[in-house]
Amino acid sequence: MASACSGRRRCSATNPSNPSRRGRPRRARPHEGFAEMMLSMMCTDLRFRIASIATRSGDLLSRVRRDNRGVAAVEFAIVVTLMVPLLFMAFETTQALQANRKVSVATRALADLASQTSVIANADMTNILNATAGVMAPFPTSKTAAVVTGIKIDDKGKATAAWSDVCNKVGALTDSAGNSVGQRHAVGSVMVVPPQLMPPLGTTGFLVLAEVFHKYVPIAGWELTGGIVLSDRLYATPRIGTSVTRSGTNAPCA
Repeated sequence: MASACSGRRRCSATNPSNPSRRGRPRRARPHEGFAEMMLSMMCTDLRFRIASIATRSGDLLSRVRRDNRGVAAVEFAIVVTLMVPLLFMAFETTQALQANRKVSVATRALADLASQTSVIANADMTNILNATAGVMAPFPTSKTAAVVTGIKIDDKGKATAAWSDVCNKVGALTDSAGNSVGQRHAVGSVMVVPPQLMPPLGTTGFLVLAEVFHKYVPIAGWELTGGIVLSDRLYATPRIGTSVTRSGTNAPCA
């Protein structure tokens, strides 16, 4: 027994099965302590970096919210983008309405002038057509056509053209239905008269038909449709006598 273990104290220190060594904590090895320290330092640095990024992001967002530089320029750009087309459309609409009103006024003037006399010579017709075109100012007369026609109605209710004069400076025109307008009516051609203007059957009548056409082209142009044809027509009864006679044909206009 003595040879197996020279001393109790020495034997108990080297024997792993000694119960006195089982409850004691194991000492930390040097490399394990260094790893734990480095991991702790890395976690601390990471938390610091995250907090720093969050702080800088919050400051940046706060500055963005408070910074109002350029706001007026952006608002002005948005408003201009919306208002310029609206302003242009309002201007074009106003111009078109004014041109349409001019067409109506010119039609009334043409009917009134042509029905105030019983005989119209070429010189008189030229003055009537020129005066009618002048009513369209400031819109260009080069885009206006005026037609005045004398319509005789027989006792059977048939209406035909007795005479017709035109001042057309714009050329061929078509209405919304595709019909050719702004041209002289052929003498003897059948005319359409509203039923309320027809005389009773068995009696004759006479009417003066005034027609004015204006080709309105917006400032921006209307290349696809060639412009808008504005038109108006008016029937008038002779002021002197029962009919209006033309002493000439094809009166020129200035």
